[in-house]
Amino acid sequence: MKRLVWFLICISVIVVTVMTIKNPGWWRTAAILPPRPVKYDCSQIETEVKKYDWDTEIAMAVVKAESSCNAEARGDDDYAYMEDGVEYGYSVGAFQVRILPGREDCNTYDVEKNISCAYEIYQKAGNKFTPWSMWNNGEYKKYLWHSLF
Repeated sequence: MKRLVWFLICISVIVVTVMTIKNPGWWRTAAILPPRPVKYDCSQIETEVKKYDWDTEIAMAVVKAESSCNAEARGDDDYAYMEDGVEYGYSVGAFQVRILPGREDCNTYDVEKNISCAYEIYQKAGNKFTPWSMWNNGEYKKYLWHSLF
């Protein structure tokens, strides 16, 4: 029985070591993020976006360009880094809010919170969408209603 317990402990240590080598911080990410919600469609996201004082059409164009209205989107993993034992640099949610020091509470796939964080970022940027790469590279324009004509 003791040999079996030691064997299982050794296997567990090996598995954790290999996972950590291949993906440092994997266990932190798993522990930090809550369970992912049911996917939203664009109309549900737009309902939340309309609660804020910004151009809804442009905000929705940014969402569509950033995540295709996928509330469960996670991106920018290439920019992820560790600081003080916390992973930062990646982006989450419909607005692809970048998780940076001071934005830990935005680390959620909850649509209401994601949009609230996006609006706060928008305001800090002088009521501009400049923090979003899809704004800066012009990709959002493909989703504007008037650009279809």
